[in-house]
Amino acid sequence: MKRLVALLAFLVAASVSGQPLTDADREKLLEHLDITSANFQNSVNGLSAAQWNYRTAEGRWTIAEVAEHITASESLIREMAEGAMATPATPEMLKDARKDDVILARIPDRTTKAQAPEVLKPENRYKTPVNTMETFLKERATSMKMARDGGDLRAYVAQNPVLGPVDLYGWMLFMSAHSERHTKQIEEVKADPGFPKN
Repeated sequence: MKRLVALLAFLVAASVSGQPLTDADREKLLEHLDITSANFQNSVNGLSAAQWNYRTAEGRWTIAEVAEHITASESLIREMAEGAMATPATPEMLKDARKDDVILARIPDRTTKAQAPEVLKPENRYKTPVNTMETFLKERATSMKMARDGGDLRAYVAQNPVLGPVDLYGWMLFMSAHSERHTKQIEEVKADPGFPKN
């Protein structure tokens, strides 16, 4: 009897902490990815070379550099998520891994600054605005496919350096919110008094 009670307690804990991905979750993620993609594209659409490369101050990123960072981050975050799918998470790992609300509140918030890891610092990877955006759109299409067809993204966990364990659904949301954060940075550059008129 004790074993039965223990088993039932385990199953209840697993169902609470590791609920599978729902259709509503998937639609929410796809919509978020779609909106942040469109906003990023709109933020750079029609910029001149002078605007693309305008620097508000020494050490600050240009729009070209921010766009490169967004694009490079897309593939890096998604590939990390794909790698974590090799090992399904245990109920214990899943217990505190659902952090959707925290991600949506904290990641786009520009009041807290962060240093990009070395691997994601701009280095003129894509050479031109056209190549940057074509690469981003290709990467985002792959991300959308993973969000749509990638199985149960709630069943896997990967460690986030700031948030701790995050399920892969949260990581995909993080990736989208990260592009939102840096699209806001592009708008800050465009709002600078010295930003070229054309």
